[in-house]
Amino acid sequence: MAMQTWARRTLILSHRYLGIAISLMLVVWFASGIVMMYAGGMPRLDPQLRLERLPALDFSQVKLTPSEAAQRLGLGNAAVPTLLMVQERPAHRFPGPRVATIFADDGSQPERLQPAAAAEVARRFAQVSIDAVHFEHQVDEVDQWTLGARRDLPLYRFRIDDGRGTQLYVSPRSAEVVQATTTRTRTHAWIGTIPHWIYFSALRTNQPLWYRVVVWLSALACVLAVLGLVLAFTQFRKSRPFRLASSIPYRGGVRWHYISGALFGVFAFTWAFSGLVSMEPWEWTNASGLEIDRTALTGGRVDLASYPSLDGPALTALVAPRVIKEIGFQRIQAAVPDRRIVERTMLEDYDSYYYSRSGQTVLPVLRIKFDDPMRTWIYIDPRTSSIVAEVHKYSRVERWLYNGLHSLDFAFWYSRRPLWDIGMIVLLLGGLTSSSLGLYLGMRRLVRGVRPPEPQPAHGVN
Repeated sequence: MAMQTWARRTLILSHRYLGIAISLMLVVWFASGIVMMYAGGMPRLDPQLRLERLPALDFSQVKLTPSEAAQRLGLGNAAVPTLLMVQERPAHRFPGPRVATIFADDGSQPERLQPAAAAEVARRFAQVSIDAVHFEHQVDEVDQWTLGARRDLPLYRFRIDDGRGTQLYVSPRSAEVVQATTTRTRTHAWIGTIPHWIYFSALRTNQPLWYRVVVWLSALACVLAVLGLVLAFTQFRKSRPFRLASSIPYRGGVRWHYISGALFGVFAFTWAFSGLVSMEPWEWTNASGLEIDRTALTGGRVDLASYPSLDGPALTALVAPRVIKEIGFQRIQAAVPDRRIVERTMLEDYDSYYYSRSGQTVLPVLRIKFDDPMRTWIYIDPRTSSIVAEVHKYSRVERWLYNGLHSLDFAFWYSRRPLWDIGMIVLLLGGLTSSSLGLYLGMRRLVRGVRPPEPQPAHGVN
């Protein structure tokens, strides 16, 4: 009996003080999770908006072929450029760790933009007058909104008077806007993504430290939820005759913390655990499936010599009334790896491993399943013969352990909005209620513990 009492006391104290340590983080996670259901991730430059704001290609100025451009830059025939307008001139842009650009009219290379010229780039993108464009400063180190644009540094940041609080980041090397934020997207990030992912720039720039913080907090949240579930069972007192109200040995806030924890504790655990899985702490999901050369289905690498010139009028007539803004170069030819195909299906709708919440992922796609040891599946865009997704047996397990448990994006209700929204909000509010009560109770105990004792009245001597 004494051992049981000691074990129960240890469980209570462990749950109490671990909750005091991390319950604030749980409150933040549940509250920001609701915001992230609708606000998405960090602000980014929408690819479609970028394409819309590009000027139309002027084929009459194009003199340099892709092959000639690559040779002048010393890149050989392996690099594949994109043809677009840069500073109102056609240019070939080659991707890589350091993007290389060469003008297609005379073969010269653009000079690094000065702030005044970059302001014109921002003006054309924002479609405002130059008076509405204000240079703020040069960004030499990543800030909160350029965490994913480290290789583009330095950048010029501009404030745009457009009534939306727009900020644009212009690369002086590529002469292009690489990031765009508004008051709305920044606010959503501050109350959603940033606290949820602990994505503060001061911490996020130290990748190893940020990783350890998120992993340890997630692991401790799992332990806290398990301790709470164990206590929900061990502290339950079955009354005779049975009355639920009499079986819960607590009152006030502790009672409601017990009830909400018992109801939503399993979800709190699976949610914290799936967040931990998303960090891949054991690296088991890093296993690779079938090694498929991304150029295999297009017949090998692009031979730039195959594009001696571009027939601008013919291309323009082909896509009319649309306008050509950007041209990529690709070789298309049927080919498959030397593995037996066990299934091939043309998907007109998403499956459990290839899907998009916003419906932006390309459809239809050809799904091919192979008989390799990792049971690899690939998804192919039939219009371009390009591989758009690849999953193997471990990544399929991770999909359910992370997205399945974290977003609960199961087909039976995920495609029946707002059923999924209602279910997720109820669960998140349940977790928020339990963790908020735990935070309140823990802080109250701490304050009570550090409060100095009240002075006792002095007893005089008669």
